[in-house]
Amino acid sequence: MKNLPGVSNLLTILLLVVLILLFGLGAYYLGNLNAKPAPASSPTPSSALVSTPTPPLTAKACTMEAKICPDGTSVGRTGPNCEFAACPQPAKNTKSINEDLFSVSYPDTYKVNNYDGVVSLSKWGPTQKADTEMYDGVSISFKEVQLNGKTLNQLTQSLVKEVEDMGVAEVITPLHQTKVNGYTAMSYKIRGLGEFTTYLIQKDTQSQSVLDIELMVADPGKVGFQAEVEKILDSLILKK
Repeated sequence: MKNLPGVSNLLTILLLVVLILLFGLGAYYLGNLNAKPAPASSPTPSSALVSTPTPPLTAKACTMEAKICPDGTSVGRTGPNCEFAACPQPAKNTKSINEDLFSVSYPDTYKVNNYDGVVSLSKWGPTQKADTEMYDGVSISFKEVQLNGKTLNQLTQSLVKEVEDMGVAEVITPLHQTKVNGYTAMSYKIRGLGEFTTYLIQKDTQSQSVLDIELMVADPGKVGFQAEVEKILDSLILKK
């Protein structure tokens, strides 16, 4: 029996298709065998910046020096440049007395006199007349006294005794201890040609210098002399 030409051609085509499929499957299989998995990538270390704390600035130590101000107070060095602090400014309408032993501020309406080691402040009231005892106004005197081996109490007792022995005045407020702007003071009050209060003030127990303050305040017109005197005493600075 003879092969038909159409059948022969069809078989040839089917054979070619089978061969192509087999070739393709083989190539695919061989490709998978040769393929290697890519190595796993390791995480890259973070490059985040780590902040380093700034060390605190160390304060500069200033030298222990002091500058004496016009009012007798002292100021030290301060600040980053160790400059002297500013001196306190006097209050408006005030002046200052600046002596070796003390300093004090007073209203500019007062008169100042410095004679024979005694510094005095005075102010007249509206009714005060010249060449008479003080009966309207303020009189304050400042004088340095030496202890000469005595205590403050012993010195004051001797002064009170002198007043009593002279008989020209009487002690109307007995000797007692008080404070004047924080300083320890002994005080008494006498009556003679007016009433005078005495304060003897020592800076500390090591000091041999004492400030003797005698004051008289007469204010019949109630103009406020006592308040002015208290402000003056509150400004007192002892230097030695």
